[in-house]
Amino acid sequence: MELRSVLDRLESIRRNFFLGGCEERRKINWVAWNVVLGPKGNGGLGIGSLESLNISLLIKWLWRFYDERDSLWRRVICGIHNCERKHVDRWAKKSLGGCWFNIINVVSRLNDLGVNFKSTFDICLGDGKNTLFWLDDWLGNGTMAFNFPHLFELDKRKSCFVAERVGYDRLKWDWKRKPNTVIEREELDLLVRLVERVQFSSEPDKWKSRFSGDGGFYVHDLRSVIEDLNAPVVYNPTVWLKIVPLKVSIFVWRACMDRIPTAMALARRGVNGISTSCLLCNVGIDEANHILLHCPVARDALMWLLNWCNIQPPAFNGVGALVKFAGCWGSCPKRRKILIALCYGFLWCAWKIRNERRFNDTCSSQSKLADNVVSLVFGWVKYRGNFDSCKWEDWCISPFNVL
Repeated sequence: MELRSVLDRLESIRRNFFLGGCEERRKINWVAWNVVLGPKGNGGLGIGSLESLNISLLIKWLWRFYDERDSLWRRVICGIHNCERKHVDRWAKKSLGGCWFNIINVVSRLNDLGVNFKSTFDICLGDGKNTLFWLDDWLGNGTMAFNFPHLFELDKRKSCFVAERVGYDRLKWDWKRKPNTVIEREELDLLVRLVERVQFSSEPDKWKSRFSGDGGFYVHDLRSVIEDLNAPVVYNPTVWLKIVPLKVSIFVWRACMDRIPTAMALARRGVNGISTSCLLCNVGIDEANHILLHCPVARDALMWLLNWCNIQPPAFNGVGALVKFAGCWGSCPKRRKILIALCYGFLWCAWKIRNERRFNDTCSSQSKLADNVVSLVFGWVKYRGNFDSCKWEDWCISPFNVL
C-alpha cells in the first residue's frame, strides 16, 4: 500500500474517533477536518495532520545523516548509495529504491508544501570536511555553483569539500585550465575575497535548524511551520486557558462558529422532526446566538454577571463578539483571565440548562443560571488557577477579590 493511502486511512480512523463515530455508524461532522487539524492561531484546535508529522520525522533522519557522520548506520547508507560527496537530493540511488530513497523523496514533498528544504537549515562550518564547497550553501548567500557558474565549470572536482579548497593559509584550486577570460577572472577575484575571511575550527561541520533557538532540530518546530503554511485560516476569537477545562474551551470554539447541535443547525443538516423553537422563552428560535445570548434567561444572567464584575454590559450580536470582548478586556492579564473564565462558564452553563429543558423538561431561570456560573467558575479559579487561598465569601462580593 502506498504511503499516501496509509496516511489517508490513518487520518480517517483518527477523524472517526474524534467525532465519536465508527466504521458502521458515522456522526455529523460539525467542523471541517482540515480546520480541526489547523493551529490554534489559524482558528483550529492545533491537533496537526499525520502527514506533517510524518514528513517532519523523516526530515529528522536527513539532519541526523549529516550530523552523525561517524555513526555506523550512516556509513552503511553511504556504502550502499555512494552519497559521501553528493548534494542532499542525490543521497539515494533511484535504481535501488527502498526506505532511504523514500526518505530522500520527502524533500520534494516538503518543498511542495511551501517549506524550502534548503532554507530549513544553516550550515555551521567547523573543519570543513563534511560541507561541499560548490554545492552546499555554507556562507548563507547561495551556493558557490550558483554564484560563480563559470568557475564551477572549470573545477575538475565539483564535489569537493570546503577543506579541500580553503586552507588555513592559502586557497587550493584544481582547474581544468586557468581562468583567463574577463568574467572568469572577475569571479575568481570576488570568490577569493569572499572565502579568505573563512575561519575553521576543530569541531565537525553541523546543520543548525532555523526554527529553534539552540539550533537543534525538533520535529515539533518543523511540523508547526508546515501546519501554519498549509492550514486554512478561520476567524475564531477563542482564547485557550489552562484555568478553563478543555471540553469547555472546545465548546466555546465550536459555538463561535455556530457549530453546535442546536435544533436549527440539525434542521439545516436534514434532521427533521425537532421543534426549532427555544423552549426556555417560547419566543425565539433554537439557534446558537439566541439560546446562548439573546434568550431572556441567558441575556439577564449575563447582564447580572457583568454587573457583578463592575463592567458596563455592551450589546453582543453573537457568541464571537462576547468571546472577543472578554479576550480584549482590561489591561490586567489576571483580571482578564477571570473574566474569560466567567464568560466561558456562562456559555457552558447556558448550553446545559438548554439541554435540561429540552431533554428533561426542567425549568430554569436567570438566577439559577447565574448561580451555576458563579459556583462553577469559583472551582476553576481556586483549583485550576493557582488561587488556593481564595475564599467563597470574597468571591461572592467580586470575582476580582481573589487577586
